[in-house]
Amino acid sequence: PICHAGAVNTIEDINERYNVNENDTALGLSQLYFDLSVYDIFGLLSAGGCLVYPEKERYMDASYWHELDLFPSIASKNNSVRCISLGGATEASIWSIYYEYTGMSEDWKSIPYGKPLANQTFYVFNDDMEILPVMAEGELYIGGDGLALGYLNNPDETHRSFVLDEKSGKRFYKTGDMGRYMPDGNIEFLGRKDTQVKMLGYRIELGEIDNVISGLENVEQSVTLVIKHSGDSGKLYSYVQSADSELSENALRLALKKKLPKYMIP
Repeated sequence: PICHAGAVNTIEDINERYNVNENDTALGLSQLYFDLSVYDIFGLLSAGGCLVYPEKERYMDASYWHELDLFPSIASKNNSVRCISLGGATEASIWSIYYEYTGMSEDWKSIPYGKPLANQTFYVFNDDMEILPVMAEGELYIGGDGLALGYLNNPDETHRSFVLDEKSGKRFYKTGDMGRYMPDGNIEFLGRKDTQVKMLGYRIELGEIDNVISGLENVEQSVTLVIKHSGDSGKLYSYVQSADSELSENALRLALKKKLPKYMIP
């Protein structure tokens, strides 16, 4: 569960930091069960702004956003447009870290993850929860006012993911993400520590898909990967070894639809 104070801390910070007010409009692209929708609704409406939801069937279609003609073109506002990257975890109330992008640097491999938002902390720790030096790779931990109370009715997972640093007495969320401090103090994101991936906003454990596929009749083993092609964010692919040479892709899909949500079907 997330307490109201945690979500309000993030909402007030973003609104104050970027002067969100009654003159602003946002396009709501997050489903109502996704944590980003909390800011879409309460962030904009609490500031007197306007929230516009696109048609459900085309809400992820960028060409449709353009057709809506809600905003001036970026080219016409090139002197005032600001590009902000926001990140974090649901377990820490919507967003915890930000970076204002102003252009690429030749030595970057990716756009920096950034620095923590107000009343939140973002650390790169080693396995003993000690802060690592610049450019040393470690796991990312989130602390501060946004932390969730834990996972509802799941004390084991709560204990694994929300940890107490005995040295400082502070509580942190152990993200499973890897990163490192850059010389300017920003954090660079380096991917996952495990096989978890994120696609279209959903967290997916690849091992869960493999366990389901391997449990189907006549399937000996499987491995699931994310493969990216030019211009897309990647798709799930599963490679299956079967004792039945007649086992078809359609049969596998039908069986998986009974056991997995749509976004997890490769």
